[in-house]
Amino acid sequence: MGLAAIFVLFIPVIFLSRWVTKPVQVAFDKQKQFIADASHELKTPLTIITTNAEVLQRELPDNKWLVYILEQTGRMKNLINSLLELARLDAYSDTGSYLTFDLSRAVKSAALSFESLAFEYGKSYSMEIEDGFSLHGNETHIKQLVTILLDNAFKYSDEHGTVRICLSAHGDKKMLLVSNTGKGISPEDQKHIFERFYRSDSSRNRQYGGYGLGLSIAQSIVKAHKGHISVKSDGQSFTEFVVILP
Repeated sequence: MGLAAIFVLFIPVIFLSRWVTKPVQVAFDKQKQFIADASHELKTPLTIITTNAEVLQRELPDNKWLVYILEQTGRMKNLINSLLELARLDAYSDTGSYLTFDLSRAVKSAALSFESLAFEYGKSYSMEIEDGFSLHGNETHIKQLVTILLDNAFKYSDEHGTVRICLSAHGDKKMLLVSNTGKGISPEDQKHIFERFYRSDSSRNRQYGGYGLGLSIAQSIVKAHKGHISVKSDGQSFTEFVVILP
């Protein structure tokens, strides 16, 4: 069979594959739009509930029910903000607005804000950030990435444990490492850790008010910058997140 015949046969395959996958893409886009719209609509009533509860709390400062209401509305606000952030990242494709910025300084800036947390909880915290790295991208999102990974490391490190962040060269790319001692992540959980709403330890996530969205946001940020994120853990006492950036 000649190349021309193969090419002719290949054309219907391309059109068929597009026809098959189009409904899936449409459904996915509709789902993303629904989440974004619903999140926007929920912000206003939650703000009203919070404001009314705060006013009542001035009159009834010792009322535990009002405290519970404010705690849960606060959690809902965080969830909505996370959903909106994911929707923005899913839709964000305007790399033309990217700028080249000092990656080392951005990582260091985000990492320094955790020094007080390490002191407060008696944890060992080390920063090994090499100078001179730059990145073409969104500086605010990269700082958010660092914050998510460090927040996760501090939350799940053991008492008086160790948290470490490192930025170094990885061939012609940059490698960001964030690790912590403490309960590790099982091999099965590592397969799903970046999935939205996935929680490897539900009780611990409830304790910290988590919804399993932070690492999904981190992955979306890394993908938007043409990078790769992965997790390493022995499942018992150590966890490390590895980010490779161009």
